[in-house]
Amino acid sequence: MKYFNGLNKVDMGDITDSRKASAKVSKTKRKKSTTFFKGYVKTYDHFATNDLITLNVLIESSYCEEEKKTVILFKFSPKEFEHKV
Repeated sequence: MKYFNGLNKVDMGDITDSRKASAKVSKTKRKKSTTFFKGYVKTYDHFATNDLITLNVLIESSYCEEEKKTVILFKFSPKEFEHKV
């Protein structure tokens, strides 16, 4: 949420700021060294509509044992998950 709040210049000290981002994400499955998540982010669309927008998100978190590093891939879209792109 820090990313979206910073992008939209949200005043985190103002508890009434309706532009604060929120999210709900849950783990869907695990396959070897990759964990998959699915959810949504509600944030303020500062660049186009100046209104609140819901972005659906798919996340893949992969751990490389050899490098001892984790790589995280975020996929955001305002379209529903079932939408044909």
